[in-house]
Amino acid sequence: MGLFDFVKNAGAKLFGKDEVDPEKIVEEIHRHGFRVDDLRVAVHEDVATVGGTVESRADREKVVLV
Repeated sequence: MGLFDFVKNAGAKLFGKDEVDPEKIVEEIHRHGFRVDDLRVAVHEDVATVGGTVESRADREKVVLV
């Protein structure tokens, strides 16, 4: 199992096995207290694309993990 398989499976447990609503990802990012200016989330099949501006590289990596 690769890293991306693990992240995909973890996300399925968090959001269910149905199609993921991008707003749920936005809510989860905010729930963790991350500040992301101009936050954009798009989901297509098994790929989530997240865009925006954060204060540090560490915050960027944590948002991607969410």
